[in-house]
Amino acid sequence: MSNETHQILESEFAKLEAKQDEEKFNARLNQWLANPNNVIKALGSLSPGYTVPQLPNIASKAYHTLKRNEQEMVKFNEGYQKDYGRPADGSDNLFHRKGMCEVAQNGYYDAAVGWGGGVFKEGLDLIKKTANPKMSFGEAWKDSQKDLSNNLDGLRLG
Repeated sequence: MSNETHQILESEFAKLEAKQDEEKFNARLNQWLANPNNVIKALGSLSPGYTVPQLPNIASKAYHTLKRNEQEMVKFNEGYQKDYGRPADGSDNLFHRKGMCEVAQNGYYDAAVGWGGGVFKEGLDLIKKTANPKMSFGEAWKDSQKDLSNNLDGLRLG
């Protein structure tokens, strides 16, 4: 086997190993995210050194409010796609704002936890979108910035 062939094979094996590592990571991440208690626990610990006794309850309420809004968006988009044969324009923007507005209406702590949770989720989205190249990092970053801007608009309106 030539040196060039050997290098090509090593490169291909390295790519295969990296892809398998990404798939394992994505599987573990999705498994962790599928358990609401993991997400609630993470949201409830966003302010180290500052204890709010109700923080786990606030995190749980914020999580469930945002999850319900996400489910409403999915249902809305499915109906829109069925009726009009194309995705609804701007529904992601609307539901980011709507969800955060509802969270903020429960008080300042809820708004703070909702904001922290939104930042956390967008960080995870960056990893998920770029680990399995659905988007370039630049595209994913721009999408996350848009989502965070919509989240902030919703918090202000709440």
